[in-house]
Parts: sequence; structure tokens; C-alpha cells
Amino acid sequence: AALMAGSFVLVALGHTMGIQLLGVALASAQCSMGEASMLSLSTRYSPHDGGAAELTAWSSGTGFAGIFGYAWIVVFHLWGG
Repeated sequence: AALMAGSFVLVALGHTMGIQLLGVALASAQCSMGEASMLSLSTRYSPHDGGAAELTAWSSGTGFAGIFGYAWIVVFHLWGG
């Protein structure tokens, strides 16, 4: 939580591009640690399949995000001009 709060403050109040980019780097670090923690804990709290269902859902979601993100840009370019 401290990394995310710090990143918001640095991006919002940073007077130089370098300080703002440091805030973006802190947000990225926080997201990476949260994702790694969630994936490792999913195996602990799924006694039936060892976390396979959770990991499958996560990987399907990340794959769909790439396709959806690209389609989103195409739609805005076509409809927005």
C-alpha cells in the first residue's frame, strides 16, 4: 500500500518527468509484487486441484486482455476518427 500511495504522490506532485517516472516505476513494482503473491497463494487455498483452476483463470484473463485492448484501440480509431 505504501508503494502505491507513494507512486500516486510522485506522479501527481512531481515537478519533473524523472520524478513522475519514478512514481510509475513504484506502481509497477507494487503491481508485480501483488500479482506474484496472489499467484503463489492461490495454490495454498485451493485444496482440490492445487490452484490449477485459479491459475487457468488468471492466464485466460491476461490473454484476453491483450486481444480486448487491441480491439478497443481499433474501435476508437474507427469510430473516433
